[in-house]
Parts: sequence; structure tokens; C-alpha cells
Amino acid sequence: MQCREARGLFSPCLDGELSPAEREVFRQHLGECPDCRAEWKRWQDISRALRGLEAPVAAPPGFATAANARLAARQRVRPWQGIRRWAAAAAAVAVLAAGSIGYAARGLWQHLPAPVARVQHSDGRQLAVDNPHPDVEQPGTNLPPDSGYSQPVKTDKQQPDSGNAPGKNQLPVTAPGNGGGQPVTPDSGKPGQQPTRLAGGEPYTARAFLSAGRQATSTMIKITVDDINGTKAKALSLATSSGATVQVIADQDNGQVKRVIYKFTVAESQAAALVAGLSQLGQVISKNTTTQDLSQQFSATLEQYQAKVAQVNAAADPEERAKLTKEAKALEQQLSTWEEETKQHTIILWLETK
Repeated sequence: MQCREARGLFSPCLDGELSPAEREVFRQHLGECPDCRAEWKRWQDISRALRGLEAPVAAPPGFATAANARLAARQRVRPWQGIRRWAAAAAAVAVLAAGSIGYAARGLWQHLPAPVARVQHSDGRQLAVDNPHPDVEQPGTNLPPDSGYSQPVKTDKQQPDSGNAPGKNQLPVTAPGNGGGQPVTPDSGKPGQQPTRLAGGEPYTARAFLSAGRQATSTMIKITVDDINGTKAKALSLATSSGATVQVIADQDNGQVKRVIYKFTVAESQAAALVAGLSQLGQVISKNTTTQDLSQQFSATLEQYQAKVAQVNAAADPEERAKLTKEAKALEQQLSTWEEETKQHTIILWLETK
């Protein structure tokens, strides 16, 4: 089991959703990986803290009476109002259906084949020439046969008068000025190889990721304070001054203990100063920093991503191409997330009253 898979099981394990086999594999991985073991301990601490704050909340006076009154008022609504809403919904569905049918009818002409002209060759074979603009004279139609300029043509797939199978004895297409000696290839006259391009689709361009060491660092600080509201304001001020983003994980008050848990994400260059400032807010109960090396996972995922992009550009079936594109984008998103994590430092600040 990889670290990424193990961390994905943290939440299901806390909720008791893992099977015995999954729990055993998860336990073995925690025994082998100190980083995941430390992260799992933090998850357990946060879960215990949140569960400890569970307290029954009494309904305010008059709540039941007000709720019953509102229910009785809703039951007195006249039935024709519901019929009117149903009729409006049916009319909207009819308008959408009519619009879809009209759009489909107008769009059919775009799928009609382009006009094709048939020419009789000197040896009796028929040739088909694409002519998307029948009113415009095509270049090269008035040239003499021996002028050295060959009209781009393609052989007709159906040749009832010829004994040759389709695709055989086709004339090579030649470029102007070469005397008809060299056939034109898709890469002729181009400075380099072009990306694989499908009919009707653009090539998928892979995003470039630097091949560098990647480590994700996180710090957890648990502090007890006397004035939690004042400490919260100071912590948020420190985070703002260092350019950190703030996420509130928990903010609880059960009448006995007040507790708030923040997640700060800050640039690695500002992390040390922010950790030092937060440590001065009260009595530090615990503080630990863990570093997870993502280099191997990143390199392996990057290889999968590059191979997937190549499969996308080589796919001919539209459905297969769409499926491969979705998989490539998922890998690209994972790489982007890891890239951001390795550039930043995550700080979990746990504040609670003494």
C-alpha cells in the first residue's frame, strides 16, 4: 500500500467503514511508515476532540408550537396552486423539447457530405475530386497533361468497372514544380514532426512539470490559552501578515471547554516565522513537524501522465479519446496538487481553553 492510498483510508477508518482485510493492510502500512503513523495520530486527536464536544442541545421555548403552526398553515394551501406549478413545469419541458428538436433539424445540414466531382481517366478508371466550392474554378483544371503539375485527386472507393480491389493502383499525389516525380507526404515541406492530430480534434498538449525533489512538510501546534477569542484574533493577524490562507477545521464550545482548530497554508519561506509567532500565543502542549517525500510517487505518476497523453493523441475513436482525456486530466490534477503542496507548508493550530 502506498502512502497516498493509506491516507485516503483515514476517514473511512475513523467511521468504522473498513473491512477486516483493509484494516489489516492499513495497520501493516502504519507499522512500516512513520510519516503516515504520525499523520494518523493527528487525525485521531482531532476526531477525539470533535467527538468530545458533542452535547445535546435543548430546543428553545415555543419551538414545537411554532413548528406545528407552520405545518398547519402549509396544509391549508389551496390545491390549485400545486396544479398551477405542475402546469408551468410541463410547459417548460415542452418548450425545451421543441427547441432541442428544432436545433437538431437545423444542424443536420452540417453533416451532409461535400460535393464530389467524378472524372474519367485516360485508362478508363474513375477518379473522384473533392470540390467544396462548386462555383469557384479549381486551380490546375485547365493545365495541359504534360505541364508537370498534377491535380490532387483521390481514387474512388467504388470501381465497378475495374477488376482491381479498392485502394490498389492509386495515383500518387505530386507537388507543383517537382515534375511529378516525388509524392507528397503529410510531413513534406515541414520543418519538423507535427503533433498527432485527429480528425475534428486538437492534440492534447501535456503540461510540463519539473523533475525535482518534492517534499510536503506539515506542523501541528497544540496550545492552551486563557482568552481564546483574543488568541484567535492574534493568530489570524499573524497568518494574514505572512500571506497564509486560513481554513477553519473546528470551532466548538460545549459550555466547559472552548476549542478552535485552524489550518494555515503558507509559503515555505514564511513557515518558520509563522510557527515561531504562533508558538508565543500561549502554553504549548505539543508541537511536531513531519515531512513526506513525494518524489517517487510524483515521478511514477508523471510517467503515467505522459503515457496517457500519448494514448489520447493516438486514439481514433471519439469515445475512447474522451475516456483517456478524462484520465489524463485526473493525473494532471494530482500532479498539480502535489506540486503546490511541495511549495507550501501546512500548519495545524489547535487552541483550547485551560
